[in-house]
Amino acid sequence: MEMMRHERSSCKLSYCAVSMVAFFFVWSLLAVGLGVHYGELNAPANTREPVTPKPRTLSHPVSDWILPENVVPISYNLKIQTYLPSSVLLHPKELEFAFHGDVTIYMECRNSTSKIIMNLKGLDVVKESLKLSTEDGQLLEFDIPPFQLQPELERIIFSLKSELVTDQRYVLNVSYSAPLSDSLGGYYRSKYTENGITK
Repeated sequence: MEMMRHERSSCKLSYCAVSMVAFFFVWSLLAVGLGVHYGELNAPANTREPVTPKPRTLSHPVSDWILPENVVPISYNLKIQTYLPSSVLLHPKELEFAFHGDVTIYMECRNSTSKIIMNLKGLDVVKESLKLSTEDGQLLEFDIPPFQLQPELERIIFSLKSELVTDQRYVLNVSYSAPLSDSLGGYYRSKYTENGITK
């Protein structure tokens, strides 16, 4: 029987060769690191618009935007009539993509006041529709003019000839109209395309 010999094969490198391999390894790590670092500094600026829009600067202090709590709503009864192109046969063309609303607001007076302040944006209030009464139906008179708009604060101030009484409940009726918005805010309309047809 013949005995087989297994010889170990080995690779012998000189000190100079090992030094050269180590030098090139360290040099390549350094080159990659510096390339990444300086490449980020010189990268072109992101030219896309930010995903979230920048907040607008308020023209008034934040406290001006908070409604007073002299009169607070208890509940609302809201009716809205929307005029779409299909309903224009029954209504004038200028009402297309507009709406009309009637709201009855049940509220309570917490502090005596002759003003009722509410948020309002982009609505045309019908002056003749205004009606304010006590809970038992006694009508109260509005001042002249009956309301003042503050568009910069997105509010309306109803002025009364007499003061509301603390802890009493009141009913306010208001009618209004406006076009449907195209800006995805408030009561808005939108459109989409399906099979080449805009709907």
